[in-house]
Order: sequence, then C-alpha cells, then structure tokens
Amino acid sequence: MAIEMVSLLSKNEEKVLRKVAEMALISKNELKILLNGSDSVDVIVNGLIEKKLIAQINPIGSTSFVITQKGSKFLQDIDSF
Repeated sequence: MAIEMVSLLSKNEEKVLRKVAEMALISKNELKILLNGSDSVDVIVNGLIEKKLIAQINPIGSTSFVITQKGSKFLQDIDSF
C-alpha cells in the first residue's frame, strides 16, 4: 500500500509530511514558511488529511497539524525501500 501512495504524493506533500513528523506539532504559519509563503498550503494539508496521514488540531485557537499513526507508518515504509 505504501508504494501505491508514494505515487499519489506530490513533492510538497512529502516535504510537509516529513516536516510534521520531525516537529511532532507544526502550525499552519510554520508550514507557510516551509513552503516559501505558498498559498497552496491549504491544498497540500487537505490532501494529507484526506489520506489520513496528518490530522488538524486547534490548540488555543491556532490551526496546527500532527502526524497520524498511518502517516508515521507510511514514512517508515517508504524509507525502508
């Protein structure tokens, strides 16, 4: 399954997924900085949320993201190839 999903991830989706995994919790503003202010942050995170690789949380009113168990397993699987 992981191999099939790799082809479904864009380079920016994989970049965001890896950053979320590295940080454990990352804000939407931090992702915008990672993507050089790109307006496509919403499209990228929504795609990862739909694939259940990350989840959105709203601590103290700010939009942030965390990696899911499926997202962690996905990265482990693709890194083992």
